[in-house]
Amino acid sequence: MSGPTRLTIDAAPRGGQVRLDDGAAHYVGRVLRLAAGATLELVDRDGVVWHGTLAFTDGVAHAVDCEEAVIAGDRARLVLVAALIRQARWEWMLEKATELGVTQILPVEAERSVVRIEARRSAEKRERWQRICDAATRQCRRVQPCLVEEAAPLPTALHRAASLGTLYHFDEGEPESRWPAGAGLGDAALVVGPEGGFSLAERDRIRDAGAIPLGLGSALLRAETAALAGLATVCLRRSGVV
Repeated sequence: MSGPTRLTIDAAPRGGQVRLDDGAAHYVGRVLRLAAGATLELVDRDGVVWHGTLAFTDGVAHAVDCEEAVIAGDRARLVLVAALIRQARWEWMLEKATELGVTQILPVEAERSVVRIEARRSAEKRERWQRICDAATRQCRRVQPCLVEEAAPLPTALHRAASLGTLYHFDEGEPESRWPAGAGLGDAALVVGPEGGFSLAERDRIRDAGAIPLGLGSALLRAETAALAGLATVCLRRSGVV
């Protein structure tokens, strides 16, 4: 592994140190088997980077001597508003979306979603999804974290997304819709439906929310493939490659 070990932390260090949560402690102690004194690179939820040193106190892992290194600049937001799909595909999509630069994921309970989240398990599911995104953030050495919300009805997700950036819809009903010149280059929230697509009523609601349709070609794509194809296109456009 090149460079210091990168971890995601929930809050900025206080007094130059921060206790690592159970997941991070397991990763550095059991997976990487790092010894005290190892250099750590910590990214908090605001995208601020800290350099610190691994230490163990009574068996508890800490990062000590933490100093702020870099503050993530005003990078444009990239929000994914995605209808729930089957667990294995959903979690794979979360990982890959994080690698492609998504900064926030708003899960949607759509009419045709085959997966439903029980209210009593909503927080538990969100925590699992967040761990997946945190691991992907670490793996691809991103600075800006990807935050996952709890699943919500489409109207709630659209209202939230509209406050975060320009709404775009990967619209299976308009597969040939051309992308406007600036599509995805500023703060953007990208909407993708479940298997079978959104219902007519949901499509009307998305249009009424002001979403701009974006085509992904004539091929019939799975929901997770459509999301990643669109995100990859945005990623390339932002990098200036296309």
